[in-house]
Amino acid sequence: MPLVITGEAQHKVRGAGVGIGFYPGRCLGRRAGEVVTKTEIIDEVWDMAYDGDVNIVEVYVRALRQRVDLPFGRQSIQTVRGAGYRLVGDHA
Repeated sequence: MPLVITGEAQHKVRGAGVGIGFYPGRCLGRRAGEVVTKTEIIDEVWDMAYDGDVNIVEVYVRALRQRVDLPFGRQSIQTVRGAGYRLVGDHA
């Protein structure tokens, strides 16, 4: 089942019928097929004033994968080494 963006006001992403609610998933979903850097995700999700560790994105992407990929045996969120992340498959 494809990853679907629902309700802009709710900031929700759905994968396989499961509400995700992780903002990085929303960002990747809107830019499906494109490589999105950690910095771009932080700027869009947290905002440019975020001064924490960019690895927070890895934590959220891992959690997102556990909700939308792992249970269904797919790998729709790719890590593009040295560049960022990309949503691929029938959602792109």
